[in-house]
This record gives sequence, structure tokens and C-alpha cells, in this order.
Amino acid sequence: MMMSKTKKRYIKKSIFFNLFSIIFITILQILFFKFISLEDINNDFHYNIITLSATLAGFLFTGLSILISVIDKNSIEHYWKMNYLDGLCINAFIGIIVFVITIVLAVIFVLFDIFEFRNYLIFKVQIGLIWIGIADFLYCIKELVFIVKELKQDNS
Repeated sequence: MMMSKTKKRYIKKSIFFNLFSIIFITILQILFFKFISLEDINNDFHYNIITLSATLAGFLFTGLSILISVIDKNSIEHYWKMNYLDGLCINAFIGIIVFVITIVLAVIFVLFDIFEFRNYLIFKVQIGLIWIGIADFLYCIKELVFIVKELKQDNS
């Protein structure tokens, strides 16, 4: 089965969006990470990362659930069949995966109490993943607002 042009376009759009996020976050980390010392990284910081990541991953999962529950509505069904909602699904899945990886890294830091210099790179990756997840989260919010507006017009 061949993929439609719309589906290919949204897959490419999601890939470029995430690549741009990675490049932007890498540049920010190069510029601003010299202000964070290893002493600032402690268990409380990782507990906060776990809380933030779990909450945002839960919201992304809820957003996907909302999308699935309204697919049968006339205005949304058209967008679903024409693959216009693929960007939302792809970015939500990427966001959830990124947040789960972040949670696993934070748990490893807390359980094994590893705060050595060589793990500073892992810490940077963890922060980068959080920002990528937040970017995907914001993208999904934008798409869900569009869906809500369409549902409102459909019911008017």
C-alpha cells in the first residue's frame, strides 16, 4: 500500500520540526550550559525532571485519546481520512517516547547516584530531550486547538 502525498508531507514536516528543535537546542546548550555547574545537579533536580516529563507525556497521551474519541465527527473524519492529522499523531508519539527516555535517565541518575563529570554529557542529553518533548507538546497543543475549533464549527 502506497503512502499518500499528504501523509509523506506530514512525516517530513515532523522530521524537520524535530531536527530543527535538536539543532536549536544544541546551539542553546553550547551557549548557555557553561553557567550550570555539576553541583547544581542533584536528586531534587531529577525528581523534578521525572515529574515534568511524566505530566507532559500524560497530556500528550490524553491529547491522542481525545483525537481518537472525535474521529467519527464529520469535520474531523475528513481530516483523518486525508491524513491531515498525522503530524499531531507523529509528534505526540515522539514526545511521549522522548519523555519516557528522559524519565528512565532521571531514574538511573537517582538510583545509582551518579554525578560524575563523565555523566555530564548524559545530563545535557537529558535536558535536550526535555526541550524536544516540550516542542512536540506545544506543536500538539496547536493541532488540538485546531481540532476543537473544527468541532465547535461542526456543532454550530
